[in-house]
Formats: sequence, C-alpha cells, structure tokens
Amino acid sequence: MQIKKTVSQIAEANAATEKAATEKKVEKRMSVKKNNGKIYLFGDTMKSHYLLKEEPTSSDIYTDKACVHKLYTGTTLIYNYLTILKEIEKNSSDFKKVFSGYDIPNIIGPCLIENNKIILAKKDEATSFLTLEYDEKSKNSKIARITERSGYRCTENSITRPEIVLNDNDLDNVTFNENDVIIINNKGLGFGQKNGNLTVKLLTKLFVNNKAKKLLMPSNQHFYDYINGITNLKDGTTPITQEDLDRITFITTLDDCRSNKMIISIQRSWEESVTDFYNAYYCSHYAENLRKFKNLIVYARQEGAIIVNGPEFKLIFAPELSEGATMRRDENFVEGIPETTIVAYLYALCAGSTDTVSNVKFALDMGMEHFKLGAILPKRTDDKDYNTEVKTVLKERVEKYFDKKVVNCFQNNKQYISENFSDVVVPLLGNDKQQQKALETDWSILTKRSSNDETTADAAVKIVVDGPKDFFKTIPVLKIKDLTAIDRKEIERFNTIKILFDEYINSPHGEKQTNVKKMKPISIAVFGPPGSGKSFGIKQILKEYSNERIENKEVNLAQISDVSELNNSFADIADINIRGKIPVVFFDEFDSSIGEEKWGWLKYFLAPMQDGQYVVNGNIRPLGQAIFIFAGATKNTFKDFKEQGVFYAKSEKNEFISAKVPDFLSRLKGYIDIIGINKIDSNDSSYMLRRAVILRDLLARYMESIFTFIDVESEKKCNIEEELLRDLLEIQEFKYGSRSLQQIISMSHCRDIRSFVPSVLPSRDQLNLHVDSEQLFKKKGRSDTKFVPKT
Repeated sequence: MQIKKTVSQIAEANAATEKAATEKKVEKRMSVKKNNGKIYLFGDTMKSHYLLKEEPTSSDIYTDKACVHKLYTGTTLIYNYLTILKEIEKNSSDFKKVFSGYDIPNIIGPCLIENNKIILAKKDEATSFLTLEYDEKSKNSKIARITERSGYRCTENSITRPEIVLNDNDLDNVTFNENDVIIINNKGLGFGQKNGNLTVKLLTKLFVNNKAKKLLMPSNQHFYDYINGITNLKDGTTPITQEDLDRITFITTLDDCRSNKMIISIQRSWEESVTDFYNAYYCSHYAENLRKFKNLIVYARQEGAIIVNGPEFKLIFAPELSEGATMRRDENFVEGIPETTIVAYLYALCAGSTDTVSNVKFALDMGMEHFKLGAILPKRTDDKDYNTEVKTVLKERVEKYFDKKVVNCFQNNKQYISENFSDVVVPLLGNDKQQQKALETDWSILTKRSSNDETTADAAVKIVVDGPKDFFKTIPVLKIKDLTAIDRKEIERFNTIKILFDEYINSPHGEKQTNVKKMKPISIAVFGPPGSGKSFGIKQILKEYSNERIENKEVNLAQISDVSELNNSFADIADINIRGKIPVVFFDEFDSSIGEEKWGWLKYFLAPMQDGQYVVNGNIRPLGQAIFIFAGATKNTFKDFKEQGVFYAKSEKNEFISAKVPDFLSRLKGYIDIIGINKIDSNDSSYMLRRAVILRDLLARYMESIFTFIDVESEKKCNIEEELLRDLLEIQEFKYGSRSLQQIISMSHCRDIRSFVPSVLPSRDQLNLHVDSEQLFKKKGRSDTKFVPKT
C-alpha cells in the first residue's frame, strides 16, 4: 500500500508539475500577446471651444446664453480613442483583442497627458472658437456642424502658437522595437515646425535605425521641410537610410499638397484629381519629399484617397461624391475626422490586415460615420470631470462605428469590404523604369470598368434590365435631382458650373450687395446636339436653391426680332433684383441671326455681361445681379462654335469679329458641352452606357407596368426583349437625341403591357421621324412587316 501510495503521489506530483508547466506556457504566450508593444503618440493638440445656441434667439452668438462645449482634438483625441478601444476590448467578448496588447505612454508634444489631465505647454492655449448650428437633414436627431470659424486665440495678446516643451532626458530610457507603432500627428501648432524646439536627438531617435512601424500625418509645409531635414542630420550619427524610410507610412492630404504649391484640381472629377496629383508627384520639385516614401496615402478629404506603392497608383473614391462634396473647409465642417481615420487605419493594421486598400476604405468609412454623427458635444460639466464626459461621448460613438458587420469581419480575420467606396488602378503607359511613366490624361473609370469583364453592350443591357445600382457602385456618378451624368467630361463641367453657382448664389453679396464686382452677372454657355437636353442639366442644378433666392426666366432669341423686346427682358431682370432675388435667365438660340446679320444678338449682351448695365434710348440702366445661360443652336460643341471664326476671319467682311463674337466669348465664366446619347466619334466607347441610363429612366416613366419587383435589396427588373434592347442600345443615331428616344417610347402601345416587345412600337412612319427604322432592325434579320406595323 505504501508503494502504491508513493506511486500515486508521484503521479499526482507529475500531473501537477505538467499542469503548472502548461499554465506557465499559456501564461507566457498570453504575456507575449498582451505585450505586443507600445503605441507612441507624438504631435500637436488643440483645445477647441464650441459655441452652440440650443435655441438661437438672435444673430449674436457671443451671449451669455451660448452653450459652450470644449474638446481636445489632434493627438489627444487619438489617445482617447485608443484608450476607449482598449477598454471596450477588455469588457467585450465580441471585439478582437487588437489594442489590448499595446501600452500607450503619454503624449509627447505641446500637449501632455498626466494622470488623465490635459496639460498644455507653457501658458499658451491654442483655442479655436467655433460657431455651430443644427442640421435638420437627419430625421432622428439634430446634427451639429461647424458653419463659421472664429480663428485662434492664445492667453497672450499676440497670436503665438505653443512651442515644444520636451525634456531630452525623457527619451534616454525609451527604446523602440519592431512591434511598436509611432504616430506623429502634426496640426501646425508647433510640432515639427521649422523653427520649433524639436531637437536633433528626437529626430534621430524616431527615424534613424528605428525598426518600429511609423505613421506620419503632416498638415503644413513645415513638416515637409522637417522630413527633408532628417536626411541631413549633423550630429555625427548615421543618416536615415531608405530602409528606415520604407518603414514609414506617410499620410497626407490633397489639400496639404496644394498648400505645398502642387497644382491639383478640386471637385471636378476623380480622374482629373489623380491625374493632376500624378503629374505633380513626378514633375514638381515640391513633391521631392513625397517621392522618398515607399508607402504613401493621400486623403482627398473624407471622400477618397490615393495610395502610392512604388510605381503603382491606386485611387479609392466614393462613386456618387466628389472631393469636398460633403464637407468644405469653412462650412458644414466637423472636427476630428483625421483622428478618426488614423485610429481606424491603425486598428485594421494591428488586427492583421495587410491589404492597404481595404484598410484605407475602412478608415474612410469611419471618417464618413464621424461626419454623419456631427460634432462631438459632451455634456457641460466642471473642468475636472470634462475629460470623463468626453470619453463617454467618444465611447458611444466608437460603438456606433463598430457595428456587427465590422466586428465579425475583424473577429474572423476577413478582409474588410466597403459598400461606400470603390477602387481602381490608375492606368500608366511605358515600362522604362529610368523614365517617368506617362499617364493617360483622358482616361476614364467608366470605360475602364465597362471593358474589364464584359463588353460595353453587355454592361448596358444589365443597366436597363437589372438597374444601374450595382454598376454605379464602381464608377463616378454625378447625381443632382433628376440629372445623372456618368461621362467624365460632363461630370467635370457640371461640377465646375455647380461650384460657380454656389459661390455666386450663397455668398454674402447676395444679401448685402456691397461688392460692386459681385453685382455683375455671371455668364455660361451650353452646347449640344438637338434633343440632348441643353437646359435640363442646368435646371436640375438650380433646383438645389430655393425659390426665395432665385427666379427663372426664359428668352428664345429666335422668336423675337427687335432689340426693344430684348430690352424688355432686361427690364424684367432688373425688377427681379428689386424683389430681392437673383434672376437666372436662359437665352435660347443665342447664336441665331437678326435678319441677315450672323450672330446679331451678341453685341447687345456685351454691356450687361461686363458691367451689369443695359442701354435704352441712349440711357444707361442698372441690371444688377443675374446668371445668364446661353444655349447654342448652330454648333454642338464650344470648340466648334469658337473655331468657326477661323473660316469667317478669312472673309473680307470678317463677320465673326464684326459681330463681336470674340468679345462675347471673353465674358463667359464657363461652358458645358452636353454629349447626349448618340455616338460622338469612333473613339466614343461609352455612348451605350449613357444611352442605357436614359433608356431605363424613360421606360420607368412611361412603361411602369413592365417592371417587376424582385426583393427589397434589388432594383425592379425591367422586362424587355433582349434583342430589341440591344437594337435600341447599339443603333448609331437617334435623330434628335434623347428627345427622339423619349418620343418613341411615349408613342408605343404601353397600356397594361407586361413586357416591352417590338410589336408595341409605333408605326414605321412614326419611327422614321426619330430613327432609321430599317437600320434599327436589319442587322438582326428582322422583317419590318412582322415587327413594325405599317401605316
């Protein structure tokens, strides 16, 4: 028995030892997991004062009744986000333990955090006074966004920004390892400033022979100089190497690039923006610092981004938004979006996602959610409890960001799929690595998409039958009221005109009229083939403005024959101004003749366009503000209208110049060429897609009965014979553009039909008014007598 007991004891002892060893191994593994590394935060912060009247009673925002909210943005906001996520991960089994293994030391920079208290450097306080108003667009809650910036103030009289207060000894005991992450967030308040108190020791510590992952977020030109200075350290240490630079993810914005004298267009089209950036990246010496980084992310505000990885450029974009469409610099603004995006990007990175495109999409989605929720407004409490209140609001916000789909994605190590953003590889030409690769300046995401996996005709068929929703998720689309534009050039020109209207109609001069220059009319010209809808797109843009601000008026110059009738129209325009509205005047067929005089009307528009005046019986009368829209009739494009002067200039009479056409053109603020649904030339590969969008819209308007409801997620299915559909899509020309297509559908026998088939089409004679009926069907071997009723 004694022996058995001893053996039993030995067995128990061995089991206990083995169990202890196992627990130790598990504990060690957990210990390693819990100590992934540290996230070091360097950079600026800003104390923002939000002044918000809960019930505005007067125009004076600076009253005792104003509701004041305070928020520390910049690096402090990143710090708070990270600590909140760590807390959520700790208390929730749903969240993947991403940040739980990271320690987050205090922020190093103008703003320090000590014992959960925010301490600004010295006595200076970078304070931003902001005016907000409620946004009623949200049905469930009121959203507050910034509509006016009141500037920066400090405790001293001069507008000085805080200097870096940094003790070099603080860095002596800091060592970085490969698992560490360094975030440098520069808000232009001192950190990284060219003449700031940022020591060479810190530069060397952060960049030279440092194997930690680094995310740099500059915000002004000083930081570019600062990065450039890293390569020229003069303290005797080894200078930064390309290997060091390759460990840096350099994050900037297109606005910062513009501030650094890189010429990049804004809010025209995604293709033009990325093309401009590409050219500036390789050709501008201001981009020399950017070219040093292998990993580069350039945000186009919160609507898109450009990713540069070696020679490859990828564009991420919100299909139905252009850069700055949701939030411009000084209106509808929300603080904290850059901080939200960097935390989201870091979360995806630390969760194990190595796909930069999906990580940036996730960051953009979080930034967009932050914008939709509006400004961060914690409860008003004493200063000692204020940071706690801020964290309470941020925690609620983080929980809204990370919905069930997001949590499941990262919990199960799946790639994040965004429904709001698409991506495309920018097409480059040439293979010589020693030379700059050329970018196709007229490339189009539309044509690139439609030619990838299917023919353009097949894509057009799907748009009509299944709806454009899925296709629109992958291409830039401009939607304004009932206007839908998918062609790159049309999008660019409509966006240009929209910006022009916004600045003219919404600027303060519309109320005070103190700026003489602003009181002058603005003029644009619209060209396009007959039936292309030259005035339609402009009218859809104008629908975005209330009738209290503008009033429309139409003048068809082909229907009047006397200058006195035109002066009567000018008098009406002046009367609209007296009523406090901005007149929007459509001058149709402005290029028509007066009798035998070509372009006879143009000389009568010169004074109104230039000076806001018109002449009646030798008397000069003020016209006031106005938007003149000139719709042409003789030429289909602005280029054709302008270049016809080359022919007329050779004649003895020189009619083109004597009619003042060049003077008229010089007074235009812009123009639009409406492309229409017909094929422009042999290089026009997207005409069927444009036609498909119009065709489905017309069928839904005139033949509602041929649409079938499938399910809640899908668009209604259009029941149309495929052969007929392809005929309508592929035919070379409709005689009067979309107007002809509309007439054909409206003349068809569409009452109570369940499918659009050839037998419901109008008679051949009626068809021939708008299209060549034989051409419509002959390529399919159809018989006119069978498919098209004769009269």
